[in-house]
Amino acid sequence: MGWNPKRIRMEVLGVSGHPVASLASDGDWVYFYNHTQQRFYKKRATTSFKNFISLPLRSIDMIAFLSGRVPIADHQSVLLKQDSVSNLFTLVLRKRWRGLVEKIYFDKRKENITRVERFDSAGDLAYRVKFERLQTIEGYVVPVRLIISTDEGVIFELDIEKYWVDVPVSMSMFVLEPPESTTQHLIIDN
Repeated sequence: MGWNPKRIRMEVLGVSGHPVASLASDGDWVYFYNHTQQRFYKKRATTSFKNFISLPLRSIDMIAFLSGRVPIADHQSVLLKQDSVSNLFTLVLRKRWRGLVEKIYFDKRKENITRVERFDSAGDLAYRVKFERLQTIEGYVVPVRLIISTDEGVIFELDIEKYWVDVPVSMSMFVLEPPESTTQHLIIDN
């Protein structure tokens, strides 16, 4: 569940269909509950999900990707390049002093994004997102499958089974409270 631009709630299910992890952000805090270890974490929302799912994504990034959009990195220049062999287009975003910050890859018709690469301040790949399949639901083009990876070997595959659009949500849906059985494992970062 997402509410632009910073609120998100995800339930990660295991093979058995039971919850393995719950992740939420209300814009101020990021909450994470590991069901198998019965550990609850709460951190400032300015941090990425790296501590929870080993990926340097923020809630605003994840909401954009799940919405079929791309979080655009801060940049000063843009270059549209066409590969001479595949005829595919890539949008390259750069900062004046930092260099390459993001690459956005398009399909042959230049209508849909197929892949995004975000780079860190040293110019190294921070993460890569592949939109493996897309679908249209009530006018929205959204992913069916996302594969998020890093050069360190972290791979996060997300298969989305159902989308509901324009449903009413409340702020309380984006807050996780620690289950009573986990209070001794509560880890809070103020």
